Amino acid sequence: MLTLAAVFSAIIAAGYVVHSAPVLLADVLVDGAISAGLYRRLRRAQGHTWWEGAVRRTIIPAAVVLVTFVAAGFAIHGAWPEAVTLGDAWHAIRGH
Repeated sequence: MLTLAAVFSAIIAAGYVVHSAPVLLADVLVDGAISAGLYRRLRRAQGHTWWEGAVRRTIIPAAVVLVTFVAAGFAIHGAWPEAVTLGDAWHAIRGH
């Protein structure tokens, strides 16, 4: 019985992932691009500790990303307040 419940849960979870794949993959793409850009800067760090090097090498790019995303969020919300996700905003922009 427990095995059947586990299999059923796995099928439900897989169905949910397939259903939400476009949103999930878009989020993974953005996170991956940001992480890759910040990691390249971190790899060259020559700090006394890993924390110091990480903060020193990534604070400016991270602040730029933060300010850009906050500004984009406010702009999108101002233009399309009914949009809940970036996909909703994209559809509103494209007129679908």
